[in-house]
Amino acid sequence: MLWKDAAILAGANLRQTPIRAVLTTLGVVIGIGMLVCMVAFGLGVRKLATDQVERYAFMNTITVFPKAPNRRARALSEKPDTRAPLDDAMLRTIAGLAGVKSVTPLVTFPLEIIAPDQSLTVLGQTMTADESANQSMFELSAGQFFTGPHAGETIIHEELLSSLGFEDAAAALGRTVDVSFLSPKLGGDGQGIVPGLPSFAVERRQASFRVVGVLHKSEGIFGNPLLRADLLLPLGTAMDLGLHQLLALQGMIRDPQNHSTYASVEVRLEPGTPVADMERQIRDLGLRTMSFQTILEQMNQFFLIMNSVLGVTGSVALLVAALGIANTMIITILERRREIGVMKAVGSTRGAVRQLFFVESAIIGVIGGILGYGLGWLTSLLINWLINIYLRSQGGRPEVLFHFPVWLFVGAVVFAVAVALAAALYPASRAARLDPVDSLRYE
Repeated sequence: MLWKDAAILAGANLRQTPIRAVLTTLGVVIGIGMLVCMVAFGLGVRKLATDQVERYAFMNTITVFPKAPNRRARALSEKPDTRAPLDDAMLRTIAGLAGVKSVTPLVTFPLEIIAPDQSLTVLGQTMTADESANQSMFELSAGQFFTGPHAGETIIHEELLSSLGFEDAAAALGRTVDVSFLSPKLGGDGQGIVPGLPSFAVERRQASFRVVGVLHKSEGIFGNPLLRADLLLPLGTAMDLGLHQLLALQGMIRDPQNHSTYASVEVRLEPGTPVADMERQIRDLGLRTMSFQTILEQMNQFFLIMNSVLGVTGSVALLVAALGIANTMIITILERRREIGVMKAVGSTRGAVRQLFFVESAIIGVIGGILGYGLGWLTSLLINWLINIYLRSQGGRPEVLFHFPVWLFVGAVVFAVAVALAAALYPASRAARLDPVDSLRYE
């Protein structure tokens, strides 16, 4: 039997029982719609997270940390601690590696802003010249970036405006912010009050900075992965004030064997330098590394698992639809037993009978796949609209949480057809094995 003839005959057979055909197809539509909606959500969240990371971060950037102590290994061995300190000498060593463009300390520090009516404890962070040049990394709602690495200037976050008494971002520009902070002074020969630490003194100092910019609030779901603080200072200014020494002292108190000057540094690579190879070289120096490329790889693994779970969950509804198709085909065999007997009596082969039932199932799968994709798309629009209403009510910006690539449509239809054919496998084989004499006698 030609495929064209089989399709015409299968269509006529489905039209003989329209209600049953519609209900069977509806099961496939609901199953595919649920599956498409879940997979599109997983793809959308993955795309949103990846776009946010790629938007704010240099993909050729490595963050370097001192290696954490292995206290268990040290307890079992008397070998001295050979971890490398993250100090100025190490920074020069890293800068000398082939392919390294720049090595910059990352400094975060607590500050107390002295406001007219109150004092605010905030977290400060340094900004480098490279970050100022790449304005997509830190968006300003007003003002400009620092005029120099040692300028007495600051950039504050939008969320601090009302607490500092500013009506809007423009009103804050040019105003002075007074801050108070702790500044340690290290020195001595290991005879400090803490065993194993040099003597040190901590004093409270004050400084004033002129507001030159206001950071735009990150309204995305994932936010800016590079912004960890409420207030930014030029790197040189923070180093001049000794703000980096406070974190170094905290690290030494937690671990007396840690003599690192910096908690972390940022290594920027020349274009084309393999990030993984550079991470290996830096780790060989006795340090820990983290790169946005590694983060993306871990995110992709997480979203792969998430998409698999969502896909399996959505496939449950499709499995129910497959049982409906199989049930419909079995009932059809009983109703059309005499017709099958006539077909065999006039010379139809078992293959032709199987072909007819497979074509009927394929038609149900194609229609169910196309309509199911449409149902999933409409459902995702509704869910996305409801989520965005909530995001707006919380002060966030709308996001597109569902992603529909072309392959998802093709995959939905192909998968629906495959499920329909699998469901028809037993009924088609059973119809092909019917004895024509017994079928003609069937009433």
